[in-house]
Amino acid sequence: MGAIPRPHAHNKKHAESVRRLVPPLDGGIRLVGEGFDFICYSGDVWVLQTDGGVRVNGGPIAWTNKVDLAFDLQDRLILWDKNGQLDRRQGYASGALDPMGSNVAKWAIDGQGRVYALQRDGQLLRDGAVVWSNKADFGFDAQNRVLLLETNDV
Repeated sequence: MGAIPRPHAHNKKHAESVRRLVPPLDGGIRLVGEGFDFICYSGDVWVLQTDGGVRVNGGPIAWTNKVDLAFDLQDRLILWDKNGQLDRRQGYASGALDPMGSNVAKWAIDGQGRVYALQRDGQLLRDGAVVWSNKADFGFDAQNRVLLLETNDV
């Protein structure tokens, strides 16, 4: 494939994915903004299948029942399963899974790499520890401050 000056237009016109291998993470973030929809970082390809299976580098299914996966700023794997369990691996390719929340309705990583998880019981956890209760929703503003919606506000 030759150079693609406008990936978004290429995706739309040809109905296909535009892929790129990137060594520096900031370069990968920039490419996503330019329209590339499949980024391979650090030489490994992590795939979350529609059936909830997770494969690494085309190998056998490593995890099942997942709805989301991500990496924090320390390259630790985060997995969210269909039952609401949110876990963070202690290392990139090895290590135990530390619980970040259970019965999680929503989760996000802030600009400092901390994992926030809103459980269905209204508890908001940061890196697995309860920091607020009786919350209906949360988000971050442009200065990375946590915005909270109380359960009695809805």
